[in-house]
Amino acid sequence: MQHGFANGTQADKPTLIQINNLISELDNDALLAVLRQSGQGNKFGSLRHFLTVMKFITHRPEMPGTLPLTFSDDLAQASSIVSKVCSDRSSLAVIGGGQQGGGQSTLGTRSGSWQQRSGWIRDINAEIERHRDQLRVLGYVVIWLVLALLFAVAGHYTVMALRIVYRGRSVCDVPVTLDVMGDRFDGRITVIGKLGCQVFLSPIYDAQDLPDISRGTYLNVVIDGQTQNAKTLMESTDVYRLLFSTPLTRKKLKQILATSIGPVRYDLKLLNLKMLDGYYVGTG
Repeated sequence: MQHGFANGTQADKPTLIQINNLISELDNDALLAVLRQSGQGNKFGSLRHFLTVMKFITHRPEMPGTLPLTFSDDLAQASSIVSKVCSDRSSLAVIGGGQQGGGQSTLGTRSGSWQQRSGWIRDINAEIERHRDQLRVLGYVVIWLVLALLFAVAGHYTVMALRIVYRGRSVCDVPVTLDVMGDRFDGRITVIGKLGCQVFLSPIYDAQDLPDISRGTYLNVVIDGQTQNAKTLMESTDVYRLLFSTPLTRKKLKQILATSIGPVRYDLKLLNLKMLDGYYVGTG
């Protein structure tokens, strides 16, 4: 290019064709690698822009055009960049291209590209490997979190199932009478276990007829003529959740369930995941 445009004028047709062919054969990756080896990686954009302009200039050698106003300055800058690259030949190895006359290194083309003895390819590979390691670690973390969640859910089901069986918590339909400070109210036990029961009043009483029962009130539960003392854990207008003052024995619980009008089965509602939070914070 310096030879063809030495005086800032358009080169002859053979020179233009030769320059066009040389630019066409340049490999951008190899060019960037060479610039990085000489510490001029940031100059790739400027040099590539100049080569693109030159490509347009030499594209139609039979119809020479007017050179850009800044052509001479751009050519001088490109020449300076290339000169610095060629002065640092010791850091570059040429594959396929060898060396041309005078011992000057040649830029690799698509048929023979630069191979660097140090630096940027190893850096890129190391960066890629580092990101792969990070993704691998992230994958392991996600897998362990999923496994921990599965173990937590499985643990919940196991604990709840054991508690249901151990306490004999069962769904039933057992007639019962609540004795509250001398007032008696009939109802039905719908859930019972060794520690307590849930009672629905039947028939449903008017609010003014119900006793003034708040959480923690003690009352008597009369089942099949036998009395159990209990206190309220939850109350509403028609349902009471009660905790026996003395836990039932397994034999006593079996006798009570034998009086059930409806079928008896284990209460599996505690296996619902919706009970998970409430149970472990003390409200389930």
